[in-house]
Amino acid sequence: MDKVITITGGTGSLGNQLVTTLLEELQIGEIRIVSRDEEKQLQMRRKFASSKIKFYIGDVRDIESLKRPFDGSDVVIHAAAMKQIDTCEYFPHETIKTNVLGAENVCRAAEGRTKRCVAISTDKATLPLNIYGMSKGLQERIFCGWSNGQTTYSAVRYGNVVGSRGSVIPYFKELRDKDLPLPITHPEMTRFWLRLKDAVELVLYASNTAEHGELLVPRMKASKIIDLAEVMSDQPWHITGPRPGEKLHEDIVSEDEARRAFSNGQYIHIQPVGVLVPPAIALTNSVASNTVEMLTKEELHKMLVEEGWL
Repeated sequence: MDKVITITGGTGSLGNQLVTTLLEELQIGEIRIVSRDEEKQLQMRRKFASSKIKFYIGDVRDIESLKRPFDGSDVVIHAAAMKQIDTCEYFPHETIKTNVLGAENVCRAAEGRTKRCVAISTDKATLPLNIYGMSKGLQERIFCGWSNGQTTYSAVRYGNVVGSRGSVIPYFKELRDKDLPLPITHPEMTRFWLRLKDAVELVLYASNTAEHGELLVPRMKASKIIDLAEVMSDQPWHITGPRPGEKLHEDIVSEDEARRAFSNGQYIHIQPVGVLVPPAIALTNSVASNTVEMLTKEELHKMLVEEGWL
């Protein structure tokens, strides 16, 4: 039987790529898009023009608006979130309503209505320094600790997606096109990078295989932001200093999580809090963006060309 997949916040970058992949590569019965942005829904409706896509106006802050699209779903992918670090810092109460209380609403609405429920998280949830990361860390705990015996709950965590809306690459491109210098917060700052198609692959992998309470993390390379700037533009860059809540390096697996995590080569499987894996297969170290293999400028250039940013 073809699956029914529901995506909260489905009009974003990830949602669009998920829909593309599901329609082109997989047998799918129905895709349900839940969001509060009617304009983006209209754009998606025109873009895909598929009878397999159903649109629902809904908000994770309102549990009642989630029950109808969740009912009868095989998988719910929870991508709705407040994601801009600056906005979350300025409006922590609103961030909590969406990222924390909204996550609880999704879990409650999913009980008995869907077989699997997967949350999308971020490297900023690991040892969080800002409101966004703190809220996503709480979201992870809510999902991975939720249990009702009928639905499997899990989460995925990854780094910066190349070219996602509101991220640094579109911003650098905008400045480059205007012949403006690029702002660099710190010359040693590093970030993880993941292609959008790889993020989709991870989400679909979790949707099919994640055990209850697991948190899945992809193996990723990283780069210095200054290297990215020099690959994207010949304009001079200038140092601005870190923004509020901004780390020098991102963590993707903490030291505590490493003791309850193992790798299958492509993905790291972090077990729920309180569950340890045998020392023989557990990770030996934490994972941060300054401890993994770094992308060369040539690799960055190739990645940006293939993703349409150069």
